[in-house]
Amino acid sequence: MVIQEGDKFAMIALRAAVCPGLPSKEFPSGLWVSFVPPIALDAQWKEWLGSIRVKQIEGCNLFLLVKAASNQPGVLDAENKELQNRVWRYYLGLLLADRFATNAPPVLVTGAYQSGDLTIRQLSNLDHLVHEAADPRHRLDSARIEQGVRLGACMLDRPTHGMWRFNRILSLYVRARAVSEIVDRVHQYTRCLEGLTVPPVKGGTGKNFAARVRLFVGPNHGDLFEEVYKIRGKIEHLREHEFLETFDRQNRIDLMRKAGIVEYVARSCLVRIVESAALGSHFSSTSSLEDFWKRSEDDRAALWGKPIDPMEGNIGLVESRFTDAELGESA
Repeated sequence: MVIQEGDKFAMIALRAAVCPGLPSKEFPSGLWVSFVPPIALDAQWKEWLGSIRVKQIEGCNLFLLVKAASNQPGVLDAENKELQNRVWRYYLGLLLADRFATNAPPVLVTGAYQSGDLTIRQLSNLDHLVHEAADPRHRLDSARIEQGVRLGACMLDRPTHGMWRFNRILSLYVRARAVSEIVDRVHQYTRCLEGLTVPPVKGGTGKNFAARVRLFVGPNHGDLFEEVYKIRGKIEHLREHEFLETFDRQNRIDLMRKAGIVEYVARSCLVRIVESAALGSHFSSTSSLEDFWKRSEDDRAALWGKPIDPMEGNIGLVESRFTDAELGESA
């Protein structure tokens, strides 16, 4: 068993579309990634958690687990919280590495191995991820999982003090992954990009937003991101009826495509910022971000690097596979 006598642990368990046959692995950073339960879910677990909860965990096919030796394994304390924070960061890394849905809310568990018993001290559900990949055949593979581990390690290595702006944008992104309505996804992912661009209000916020997003995606998508920003504004001001009250299949397809695009760009930006300590220093706080946008265009481009292709957010999307009901048509 992975966990030894005297260890505390924290684990996130989820069920997603994963490539078959991937081997379980321990990473140098201390994370275990497994595709079968890495701990024995015996009768004692069923007594503590109930059979439904145990079945929920047994039905998972991806497990992230961290552990640490403890002098007080029987006490739920700051050690458990630290382990939960560590495994949560790896989970965030996985979310940034790929877009995938889960078939139920992931489960966060912490506990300890003491006196021959594996005990649970705390269990909670995380948000149910519903925004799936554009391609229904897409599966989480070893490359994406390993990228998620690297991203999680980068976030753990980076000090959290002074990172309020970045952490706020990251939390908005994670919550958007659990939003079911297409227009709300467009709204929230666009807010993430708005948080990274802090467009000035004077002169037309939508145009300023699109102008600054050019740094991320290149010069050829200005009209697209102006349209996205208009949708974000309408949803912000409770004008959803303009999109949702009357069903129009092509309009819903267009919204779905825009949601895929803006999600991909927001996620790719966050990945780049996490991977680069230099960029991270510019995108950590509101003041550092405002200073970044005061730099010359050439300076910003040199720091940012190659533009992101927003169209990659819809690779594999086939319009005909979506029924009208899946696009939100009322019965």
